[in-house]
Amino acid sequence: MTLTPSLPLMTERLTLRFTDPADAEAMLAYKSRADVVRYVPYPPLTIDQIAERLAEGGRWSRRTLSAEGDAITIAVVETSTSQLVGDVALIWASDVHRAIEIGYILAPEFMGRGYATEATAALLTIAFDEFNAHRVIATVDVRNSQSFPVLERLRMRCEARHVSDHWIKGEWVSTLVYAITEDEWRGS
Repeated sequence: MTLTPSLPLMTERLTLRFTDPADAEAMLAYKSRADVVRYVPYPPLTIDQIAERLAEGGRWSRRTLSAEGDAITIAVVETSTSQLVGDVALIWASDVHRAIEIGYILAPEFMGRGYATEATAALLTIAFDEFNAHRVIATVDVRNSQSFPVLERLRMRCEARHVSDHWIKGEWVSTLVYAITEDEWRGS
C-alpha cells in the first residue's frame, strides 16, 4: 500500500504543496538558523544540504509513503504572497495501528499568525480523510513550549512525558507525546 496526499491543498490563507528544489533558498532562511532548528533532530543546514534533500531522490522530495518510517515533507506557502513560510511533515508511524505522526517548522517571521495551527489542521485532514489514520501523534521537545498551544488548539491531548528519551545535539532531551484519534477529530 502507498499513501499519497492530494496536493496542493488550500486552507483559508495557506497552500500546502509538495516541496520543490526551487524552495532551497527560502528554506535556507530558517533551516540554517540554530534557534529555529533547536528542537529538531538535525543541525543548522547549508544550502548544499538543503538542495540535496530537495533534489530528486532526496529525503524531502518524497511524494508517497510506502512503508512505516517513510516521511513526506510538504511546503507551506502563504497564498496571498506565494512566499514559503515553513514546512510540515507526515510520517507513517504504524501500518497495523493506522498511525501517522506529524511535525512542523516555520520561519520566525511567520510565527504568531496561526499558520502552524492552520497547516497542522490540514495535515490532520489528510491523515484522517485520505490516509484512513486511526490516530495521529506529534512528539515535541519539552522545552519547545511554543508548540504546545498549536496542538492543543487542534484538540490534541498530551498523553505522555518521556524523560530523557532522545539524544539530540549532544544532550538527552525529554519529549511530550500529543495525540488525537479519528473519532475525536470527527467529533471536534
